[in-house]
Amino acid sequence: MEALRLKKVLLLVLGLCLLFTSVSRAQNKPAFALKVGDTGFTFSLPNANPAFADTVSLEEYRFQKGVILVFMTNGCYSCILSKDRIKALHTKFAGQGYPVIAINPSNPKIEPEETFVEMQKLIKKDGFNFPYLQDASQQVSRQYNITYTPEVCVLKRENNLWVVKYIGPIDNDLKLNNKHRINYVENVLNALIKGKELPSYP
Repeated sequence: MEALRLKKVLLLVLGLCLLFTSVSRAQNKPAFALKVGDTGFTFSLPNANPAFADTVSLEEYRFQKGVILVFMTNGCYSCILSKDRIKALHTKFAGQGYPVIAINPSNPKIEPEETFVEMQKLIKKDGFNFPYLQDASQQVSRQYNITYTPEVCVLKRENNLWVVKYIGPIDNDLKLNNKHRINYVENVLNALIKGKELPSYP
């Protein structure tokens, strides 16, 4: 009985360590991270959502105003809390030219809950109506310098290039308990659509 109790405590501590590691990485991104004004990288990745093609490339979206890249995983606590917010972004902005493309940056050989099959289960369970791509080699995630999940990169199509307009968290309410939530991604997208000056966030 004591061994079971100890195991539960250890699992709780591990979960909290992973959560705080994500926050720490968000606040200490390396100097070479993508920044606003940089050119984003194109990609083509396998897609787990059967409502879309087996493989989805960024260039397929070249006739959109831009895209909302969301780097997320199945098992990350922060991602689980953010799923409704991610779906809401797609619902609100896809029709205005900025659809969501979700990308899983985990290595499924190390994280069994992040396999393609598990991604498909999550899509069905949560009703994702956007592509959910697997970046098993983590090449795309490294190119975008993803250091935590969920992390968002808003790209705008300009002169046949994908220009970074925002990269960072969805908002400042990681644990859904901030009464003073600032919707970073939504505010940036509203400014882009209305042709206004982009808000600047740390």
